[in-house]
Amino acid sequence: MRVAVVGAGIVGASAARTLARRGHSVSLYEQFERGHAHGSSHGASRIVRRAYSDPFYTSVMMEAYPLWAELERDTSSSLVDEVGLLYVGKKDAPSMESLVRGLTELGVAHSLRTTKTPVPGGIEIFTDEVGVLTPEAGYVRADRALAATLADAEAHGATLVRARVDELATLEAQHDAVLLCAGGWIGRFVPLPVVVTVQTFGHLLGRAWKGPVWIEDGPSLLYGFPAIDGHPPKVGVHAPGPAIDADELSRTGDPEHQQEIYRLAGRRFLDDKPTLGAVGRCLYTTLPGDDFRIGRVREGVFYASACSGHGFKTGPWVGRVLADLAEGRDPLASFARLRHDVG
Repeated sequence: MRVAVVGAGIVGASAARTLARRGHSVSLYEQFERGHAHGSSHGASRIVRRAYSDPFYTSVMMEAYPLWAELERDTSSSLVDEVGLLYVGKKDAPSMESLVRGLTELGVAHSLRTTKTPVPGGIEIFTDEVGVLTPEAGYVRADRALAATLADAEAHGATLVRARVDELATLEAQHDAVLLCAGGWIGRFVPLPVVVTVQTFGHLLGRAWKGPVWIEDGPSLLYGFPAIDGHPPKVGVHAPGPAIDADELSRTGDPEHQQEIYRLAGRRFLDDKPTLGAVGRCLYTTLPGDDFRIGRVREGVFYASACSGHGFKTGPWVGRVLADLAEGRDPLASFARLRHDVG
C-alpha cells in the first residue's frame, strides 16, 4: 500500500514508522526543516505518564505508555527518564478525587504525599493540599524521540519530503491512503473547531534540583521538570495562551504566563527572587473539552488531532491507531470517545 502522511511531528512520524515497519511505501510530508521549532514536537522534554485526572485518558495510557519502551528498544535509544510524576492540588478538588479514584480502579501504582511526607526536589505541599506521586511517569526527551522515530521510519523505507501541502487531490490520486497529522495546521484540511494558541514556558536559573516532574492542579494547571541534560528546571503554563494562526511564525510568549511562572516559583519553591531565563514557546491545538479527535475524512483519508497540550505522550500510540485505520482495522473500538468521522 502507498501512503502519504502529512506532518512530521511525533504523530505523523510515528504513523510513518509504523507503516514502514509493516512493509508499506510511505512518503512523509513536512513543510519545515527537520527538527524545527514551529509546532508542538520540539524541545528537550515532554511529560509522559499513566496518571490522569480523567480516568478515560488513564485507560488510553495503559496502551500508549509501553510504546515508549518499545521505541527505545527498536532504536537502541535512551529517551524516557522515569523520575515519577507528582500531581498536587487541593484535597477536596474534584479533579484530585477523580485522579485517585481512576488510578485505584485501573490498578496504577501511586502514593499520597502531604506536607508531612515531602518529595524530592523541594516542591512545597501545603496543609490544605495532597500530592499524588506515580512512579511510572517522568519525561521523554522530545527532540531525541522525534529524531529516533524519523530515523527508524527512514531506515525501513519511508521517505521524508520537504514540501508544504495545501491541497490533497494530488496526494489522493497518487496514494492508497492519506493520513493528516498537521497539528496546528489541521484546520486547513479537516473541518474541526480547533483553536491554536501560543504557550509559554521558561527555565528557572540558579536551580539544579532533581526530583519528579510535577503538575499543579488549578485554573492555570502549571507544570514543571527537574534539571535535564544541563537545562535548568523548566516551568510552563497549560492554560491556553493567546490565540493565533499557526503560520504566525514570529509569535512570542505571553507576558501574563511569564508572570504566572514567577508567582509559582515564589509559592511552590519559596523563592522570592526567581530568575527566569530562556523563555520558549510552542503551539497548543485545542478542541472543545480538550479531547483528541481521530477519524475518517472520506474514503482513504484519515486524520488525527491529538492535541490540547497532552498529545506528545500518546504520539507512538496515535501513530499506530492511524496506521491501523489506513489498513482497514478499527483500533478505536474500546476508545469510541476519540472517534470522530467528519466525512
